[in-house]
Amino acid sequence: MQGAPDQGDPTEPEMNKNSEPEQEAEQSQEEEKAKEEEQKKEDTKKETGRGIPIYHRVTSLSGKFAGFLLKLFGSTSCSFSNSFSSKYRVDPDSLPGLNYQLAFTELDFGEVLSSSQGNIFTISSNNRFDILKSLSSAINTKYTYKKSENSGNKSKEVQLKFPSVSLSYSGLDAVIPGEITNRTNLTTGFSRTVTNKGNSFWTTPENVSTNYQMAPLLSISTTLFKKFDTSISCNLSNSYSENRAVSLTKNKKHQFTLTGGLQYSFRAPKGLKILFFKRLRLRNELTTNLNITYNISQKQIKSKDEPWGEETNSSTLKIEPRFTYEFSRDIDGGFNARYEVENDKKKNQKRTTTQISLWVKFKF
Repeated sequence: MQGAPDQGDPTEPEMNKNSEPEQEAEQSQEEEKAKEEEQKKEDTKKETGRGIPIYHRVTSLSGKFAGFLLKLFGSTSCSFSNSFSSKYRVDPDSLPGLNYQLAFTELDFGEVLSSSQGNIFTISSNNRFDILKSLSSAINTKYTYKKSENSGNKSKEVQLKFPSVSLSYSGLDAVIPGEITNRTNLTTGFSRTVTNKGNSFWTTPENVSTNYQMAPLLSISTTLFKKFDTSISCNLSNSYSENRAVSLTKNKKHQFTLTGGLQYSFRAPKGLKILFFKRLRLRNELTTNLNITYNISQKQIKSKDEPWGEETNSSTLKIEPRFTYEFSRDIDGGFNARYEVENDKKKNQKRTTTQISLWVKFKF
């Protein structure tokens, strides 16, 4: 008689079930430790730069430096031009070779009457950036190099405009209470231009000039009470030049200009009923402009062994009102006036000009 089969130890499956969660917990802990070690290695590489190829680091730094230069200098443009022209005399019904016409070779027959050749190289940069929300600035630079030769007469000119800086402020409306001003903008600028030139391909220039401009020294444009477009601008210029060609001659020039403008437009279209006719539509648009300009110009000259002397000293005041009235689409009219006073203090002369004009334009 056979016995029943052995069923095994009933406690063994329970022990296996208990050991599986423990193994999974151990594996998860090991995986977390491995991930932490890998993260530490990556952090160490980022901090020390180890593990990154040297050419990758050089490329990254070069790109950042190039981006900084582009942001600093803004947009930059370069241009070069070469021009050649000539006058010649050849036999009738004949032309010189194509190589001569393209300025590759000399004229092989006939006679050259005159020729000229010039080279111009220009490089300029423009950069505009915001300093504050309502304050912006612009920096410009320009360099020009010219060489020319006309029938053996040579000349050379080098000009540099640097610095050229301007500031613009548009936050004045928030300071002035009420609605007195609208779209107000304040602007100021400064530029320095140095020009060297002479009648040969010089090493030391014969003529040297330096020009300082505050253009504008101060300019304001706004709309008063949402109706009157107003602008006021003040410009200042000082220049110094020196001619070393024959005798040492120096010139100084000072110029001051103040301009103001006011514009107002009014429109009230309506109709006009004429007996036995249909109603005539009128535009009734009136535009007024008032421009005022005041200018002071002074120039002094000094020879080699002489003191500074006054060459010009004058002032000009000009007032120009204009009125334009549009009756309809086909009829316009206007009134222009000009009052100008010129005062030459050196010659002790004064001249006054008054001009008035009326006009009507019919469109057919």
